Amino acid sequence: MKICFNQNQISFSIDNIYLTSNLINGLFPDYKQIIPKNFTTEIIILKKDLLNALKIVNIFSDKFNQISLTASPKNKKLELYSKNSDFGENKTKINAVLEGEDVDLNFNYKYFLDCFQSINSDSLVLKLNESNKPMVITGVPDESFIYLIMPMNR
Repeated sequence: MKICFNQNQISFSIDNIYLTSNLINGLFPDYKQIIPKNFTTEIIILKKDLLNALKIVNIFSDKFNQISLTASPKNKKLELYSKNSDFGENKTKINAVLEGEDVDLNFNYKYFLDCFQSINSDSLVLKLNESNKPMVITGVPDESFIYLIMPMNR
């Protein structure tokens, strides 16, 4: 393997394979600015229950993998809903502890599912705000990993 480098670049080559990496100078946006500080709704749920519900509603999701999450703490109700004109629709109720305001948001199923690989806790906290605001998912009790999902437009 041949390795070449200078102050801002390194490259590796072997046979007909070349890999180059560049150092980028500059200021990157502060990612902490997009993470909401306050939330109107908080849901504590078992990870396996949410995962099972997501798998079911995905079967009926549209071509954009869109699912709806409806939380109604006043009625003690959490539902996932999806609709596909070719396959039908599905509404799945999930047992959870809900606090705060009612909220109804749409998310891409695939982005929702990605967080399960990185959170080792058995329970999750879903922190939500009104529509068009991101949802934050953390583990219980370990909140060191923060997963942010932007909602989809209706």
